[in-house]
Amino acid sequence: GKVSYGFRDTYLLDFNIGYTGSENFEKGKRFGFFPAISGGWVPTQYEFMQEKLPWLNFLKIRASYGIVGSDVAMGNRYLYNQIYTATDNAYNFGQSDVTSTAITEGDLGNSSVTWEEAKKFDIGLDFNAFDRFSFTFDWFYDKRYNQLVKRNDIPQILGVGTSPINVARTSNMGFDGQIGYQDRFGEFNFNT
Repeated sequence: GKVSYGFRDTYLLDFNIGYTGSENFEKGKRFGFFPAISGGWVPTQYEFMQEKLPWLNFLKIRASYGIVGSDVAMGNRYLYNQIYTATDNAYNFGQSDVTSTAITEGDLGNSSVTWEEAKKFDIGLDFNAFDRFSFTFDWFYDKRYNQLVKRNDIPQILGVGTSPINVARTSNMGFDGQIGYQDRFGEFNFNT
């Protein structure tokens, strides 16, 4: 769901709510709630800004915060299920020249696996001047949690694989932007 509000194209608000389901998780853990909010302020909509700074065509300051989820899982799609695999060329004790099919235990199931989530925060600035120059700048911070990673605490000598569990956290921050210039020479338009 999404609700947007704008007042005189100067004050802008967006609310987003996602309630998402995935069959990749066990019943009771299949749905995730992911809200987000963003706001913007466009001071160039004020008359006094247009009078004092006529060269400034557009200025927008914006910010957003939200939570997103991912159900992408490594390996087995249904990590909550125990895996068994049929293997050819299995050895039967006492019969060295006969091969047959055997059932082997694979990755252990993990009934507590659930959504990977990330909290995302962004502050941005959009700027146009002289009907030619444009500038966009964003600073962002992402904090991911409940990331799925393979456990290394079960010895391989047991002969079973392990399903990922939701324990990892990572943070990522940085900035990006874009600078543009547009002009026209006769019938020829160009953007850089």
